[in-house]
Amino acid sequence: MWTAVWWGIGVLLVVIGYFALRELAMWIRAAVLWYWKVDETVALLADIRDELRALNARQARESGNGRVTQLRVSDSDGRFEPY
Repeated sequence: MWTAVWWGIGVLLVVIGYFALRELAMWIRAAVLWYWKVDETVALLADIRDELRALNARQARESGNGRVTQLRVSDSDGRFEPY
């Protein structure tokens, strides 16, 4: 009888261990994906910044007055528009 109890406890511990390790793996995966997403977002924002600087420099050079274009987000569709 005690053998069956110990087998039951062993199976229960294995199942609990499996679910605990699975949850830990999912948490680690979520943390890694979150970090990569932040890294990609930072890189994307840096690319946008560099493109806007190049655009502003070109427009200032072409206009001759040194005015820098400022962009705002359109209320209707979220696109960037000049002021």
